[in-house]
Amino acid sequence: MKKILCLLLITIGLFQSCVPVPEEDPDVLAAPGNLSADFDGQTFVSTTETVIIDAVSMSIKAKNEVNGSYFKITLPENPIVGTYTWAEGFTLKYFDGIGPDAFVAAKDDSGTFANFPNYTDTAQLVILGIDKVNKRISGTFKFTGVRFTDVTHTAVETKVFTNGFFQNLAYTAVNPNATVLVKKITDTDADTTVESMEYFYTDDNKLDYTIDGYGNRTNYTYNSADLLIEEITYVGTSATIIEKSTYAYNASSKLETYVNIYGDVGTRITYDHNSDGTIDYQEYSGDSSSQDVLGSNGTLSITRHIENYTDPFTLESQVYTGEFTFDSKNNPFKNVIGYDKVYFADSDMALNFANNVLQHTDQIDSDPAYILETLSYTYNSANYPTQIVHRGTTGDIESTEDIVYY
Repeated sequence: MKKILCLLLITIGLFQSCVPVPEEDPDVLAAPGNLSADFDGQTFVSTTETVIIDAVSMSIKAKNEVNGSYFKITLPENPIVGTYTWAEGFTLKYFDGIGPDAFVAAKDDSGTFANFPNYTDTAQLVILGIDKVNKRISGTFKFTGVRFTDVTHTAVETKVFTNGFFQNLAYTAVNPNATVLVKKITDTDADTTVESMEYFYTDDNKLDYTIDGYGNRTNYTYNSADLLIEEITYVGTSATIIEKSTYAYNASSKLETYVNIYGDVGTRITYDHNSDGTIDYQEYSGDSSSQDVLGSNGTLSITRHIENYTDPFTLESQVYTGEFTFDSKNNPFKNVIGYDKVYFADSDMALNFANNVLQHTDQIDSDPAYILETLSYTYNSANYPTQIVHRGTTGDIESTEDIVYY
């Protein structure tokens, strides 16, 4: 028995010594690539790439640092391997560093560029592969970009981008420097009336223009100090002006004068910034040329808006007091450059640009205060509201806002 055991042990030892120890054969980590595309007889090649992929979206920005041009691709969902065509929230655009606007992919049957026969949508994005272990993504794209040729928005120019390709772009799940910006707000009233507004920005987070549900466009102009100085709303793509607002600031870059012209009606509001953080204002009315008739004056604080005015029917002097409570979450527009300087212009809001109103109560003179509006919110993972429900004095829903972000 001992001999048999000894022979068996020797045999096992010999057998094991003849079999090589298996080695792991992991996938080789692909080297990060870049993004390229052909247009106008040339090839764009990026020198830097920033890719963010989280549970609800994808964003690719590929820039050529030599001339400042860049491509930007976004999806409003976590990407999967497959083909994407134009959809809500889908973005393909190219900024050449020359014109004020980027060339963008857009719908050719509705929206801003639907009335221009020389534009045809060809947008397509193909995700070829996603390495979730090593965080790499590859794909192809093409589109016909379109942009307005001047501020009248009566003509467009196009640029065709082909052979778009990105390979093994490294991505992260969280961007610590990410800026959340509103893309679209859809407002639905209790009677199911729907209104919408789409928002477009420059590369440095300043408002560029907005398009409402009727196709009317508002252009935004900033000065060299990144202060908003003008808003002009046009009828569609025509040169006909619907409304114009201008902003003027003091030496400390605080809003000093706001003027709004709507048709032949003009409003001018002047602001005085106090050392305790409150703001006093005086509101004047008039026509498009001058606004010199004092209509009201008041004070804005963190939680309160007080206004002294004359009742237009009884001609009696009255004091209006609005009280506000806020949540601790993020206001949808808090990241827009210049918003913190003008958000209170021509509004009855208290002084808080960073958070969202939960309740607004009104009081006239010494009458009992009453709830004018209550708001409830649905937030995303970054604590920005994706839906706002407005309820009036009776508690019934008056409107619902749905918000989509870039």
